[in-house]
Amino acid sequence: MNCGAKLRPPNPGTPNEMAEGMYSRTRIGICLGVIVILLLRAGGASAQHTIIRLGGGYYDYPPEVASGHVVWRGHDGSGDEIFMYDGTAKVQIPQNDYRFSSPDVNNDGHVVWQQCDGPDCYGGGDDYEIYLYGGVSTTPLTNNDNSDVLPQISNGGYIVWSGCDTDDCSSSGDGDYEIFLYDGTGTTQLTNNDLDDLYARVNDVGHVAWRHDDGSDYEIFLYNGTATIQLTDTDADESLPEINNDGHVVWSRCDTADCSYYGDGDHEIYLYDGSSTIQLTNNDYEDKAARINNHGWVVWVGCEGVDCGYGATYDYEIFLHDGTSTTQLTNNSHDDYRPQVGDTGYVVWDGWDGSSLQVFLYDGTTTTQLTDDADYDWYTRVNDEGWVVWQRRHGSSVGDHSNYLAMPCSYDDDNDNDGYISASCGGDDCHDFNPNIYPGNANIYCDCGEPYPQGTDEICGDGYDNDCSGALDDRDLDGDGYIAEACGGQDCHDTNENVNPGRTEIPNNNWDDDCDPLTPSYPQAANTVASSHGRSTLIGSGLLNSAAVVLLPVLGVIFLRILRWRR
Repeated sequence: MNCGAKLRPPNPGTPNEMAEGMYSRTRIGICLGVIVILLLRAGGASAQHTIIRLGGGYYDYPPEVASGHVVWRGHDGSGDEIFMYDGTAKVQIPQNDYRFSSPDVNNDGHVVWQQCDGPDCYGGGDDYEIYLYGGVSTTPLTNNDNSDVLPQISNGGYIVWSGCDTDDCSSSGDGDYEIFLYDGTGTTQLTNNDLDDLYARVNDVGHVAWRHDDGSDYEIFLYNGTATIQLTDTDADESLPEINNDGHVVWSRCDTADCSYYGDGDHEIYLYDGSSTIQLTNNDYEDKAARINNHGWVVWVGCEGVDCGYGATYDYEIFLHDGTSTTQLTNNSHDDYRPQVGDTGYVVWDGWDGSSLQVFLYDGTTTTQLTDDADYDWYTRVNDEGWVVWQRRHGSSVGDHSNYLAMPCSYDDDNDNDGYISASCGGDDCHDFNPNIYPGNANIYCDCGEPYPQGTDEICGDGYDNDCSGALDDRDLDGDGYIAEACGGQDCHDTNENVNPGRTEIPNNNWDDDCDPLTPSYPQAANTVASSHGRSTLIGSGLLNSAAVVLLPVLGVIFLRILRWRR
C-alpha cells in the first residue's frame, strides 16, 4: 500500500464497513407499502430466536443495531430512504431526495447520516453534510461548501465525522479531512493539519479515536476529552481503531513495512488500556478486524496458518480475549469473518459453511448457528439484548439483498398478539408478525397449514384473504399503494411501482404512467394505436413511414418475381 498518496473515504454511497470489506449493491423483492415483517423459519436455526425480515424496499444495505433499534439504508421503489425498526414497527425517517449513506443509530433511537445537499456530489457542484434525527425531527449539523462524511453516534449523544477543510478533498485537491466532534450543543474541530484524519470512533463520554495519514503510513490518535494523544508512531500501517467507554482502543498493525500478499509481514492485534499499549497477538499469521466492548473484551479474526488466501490450506477463525486470556471460539475447516462483541458478552460473526455464509452467535457458553440456507448471510451486528442483525444476499452478487433481525425468545413470544406463540420459540404460530396468520384460521391460506403456511399473492374474487392482510381483493403486488385493476382498483400495471394513478405522465416514454389513457404518453401520430395500459404501438410514425418508402418497392419487385416463377 502506498501511504504517501491520500486515502479517500469510501464511496459515500456505501456504509462505513465497506472501507475494510466487500461491497455489493442489490435489489429486494416487492415492497408491501405497509409494515409487513415476515417471520422466517430458517432451516436449522436455533429454536431460541425469532427471526424476522426487516427489508421492505428494492435493496437494503447492511444494518446497524443499538438497544431496541435497527437502522439501515434501503430503497423504497423510487429512491434510497432511511428506515428504522424500533422494536415494534418499521418507520421511515424523512429526508430529501438527494443521495445519502452511512446511517448510524444509538440506544435512544437517534440517527446520523451523511447526505448530499444537492443532486450531484460526484460532479463537484454539491457536497455532503451531516444530519441528525433526534426522534421527532431532523437537524443539519453541518452547512458549508465542503464535504462532511463518515459520521458515528454514541449512546451518550456524541457524534463524530470527518470534514474536508476546503471545497476539494479529491486526490488532486488542495484539501484534507479533519475530525469534528458534536457534544449535543456545539461542534469542536479536533484536528488541524495538512493530512487526512479519517474513520473516527467516539464513546459515550466523548473520547475519540481515529486514523491519521502522516505522509508515509497510518497512525492511531486518541482524544481523551481534554488532550490529543498519538498512540502509535511506527513505519507500518495501523488499521481502523475501535474505542470503548473506558477510552481503551484496539487496532491491528503490520509487524513489518509490507503486509501485502507477497510481503514478509502479517498483522497483530494491539490494545491501549488507558496507560500503555499491549500486544495481544504475536505470531506469523494474520490477525485483524479487532472489535472491543465496554468490559475490555476484544474479538478478532485470526488465520490458523501462514496463508489464508484464496485456495490456501488454512482458514480464518474467531478469537476472543476477555481481559485475561484468549479463547479460540471457532475451529473448523472454513473461514469465519467480521466478528462483533456486545457488552453482555454476545459475539456474532458470519462463517462459511462450504457453499455460503451463515450467521453464528456465541452467548458466553455455547455457539448457535442462526441461519442455515443457500444464501449469503453477512455483515452481522449484535446489541446488548442479544439482537443480531445481518444482510442476506439472495442469489448472485447482483441479486436481492434484504436485512434480518434475530431476537432471543422470551417465555411468551406472541409478537403479533394473536394468542399464538411463535413457532421458532416453541409455539405453533408460523408467522408471528402477522395477526391474520395463526393455527386454526378458517382461511385456508392463513391457518399455518400446507400448502400456504405464510399466505400467497391475493387472488381476486375467490372469497379468500389469500395474502393474509386482513382484507379481501387488496392485491398490490408492486407495493405502490394502489390496488390492481383486476381486483377493482385503479392500478393498471400492478407489477410496476412507477405506473399508477398517483404518478405524473412522462411524455415520450411509451408508458401510461398515470393509468389515464386520455393523457398522451408519446407524440400523437396520425396512425398511432395506443394501449391504455402499458406500452404503446406506433404504426404511422415518421420512422415507420420512412422505412415503408424504401421497403414497399423492394417487396413489390420480389412479389412479381415470385408470381413469374410460379407461372
